[in-house]
Amino acid sequence: MPAVRGVMWLRRDAHSFRRHVAHHAAMAKANQGNRTRDPRNAICLRVERWVREALAAQWPLSPRHVLRWEARDLRQRWIEKFREHDGVFDCPDGTRVVLEVKSSASRSTIEHGLAQLREMLAVTAGLAPRTVGLLAVADLGALSDLFGQAAADPLANYFAEKAPLLDWPPRCLPPGAARCLVTLVPAAMVQACLAETAEVLS
Repeated sequence: MPAVRGVMWLRRDAHSFRRHVAHHAAMAKANQGNRTRDPRNAICLRVERWVREALAAQWPLSPRHVLRWEARDLRQRWIEKFREHDGVFDCPDGTRVVLEVKSSASRSTIEHGLAQLREMLAVTAGLAPRTVGLLAVADLGALSDLFGQAAADPLANYFAEKAPLLDWPPRCLPPGAARCLVTLVPAAMVQACLAETAEVLS
């Protein structure tokens, strides 16, 4: 019995995904009411955009970055699921790179990002072309009190046993690349994002 079915990559404007987003937005509004805007959201979105644009200069950016699939629930019913990733790139060698950007260097955030990519890889295992996950980590805690503390140890040391670490910006994938890869966003780029966001919010 298959664990998943109907796996496909969609555009963000796909009808099924727009319906899914509208449903969850309505539920969130009903449950939370009006909340004060969190300035961290704008910063994270700009970091994500800058990272995506930098990688798009190396690899073609796909318009389809929403993963759709069906999985069985506890009653063995097929339930439609979606996950929007921060970018999907199609490399010249036929490899598809799926991007997740995290704006915190906390271990819980990093582990969550890797878990998201591993789930994506498990869901897309039967699809072509070959797919790898790329986690881009920006240590905003080193530059802004809004994001807690900076990483206590060098991030490169932390990833030694977690996933191969690529230079920034990654220009090509190493031969026989592992399924999950990591790259660290330079502090200068993160600082520029903070400065740009401060101008917009002021």
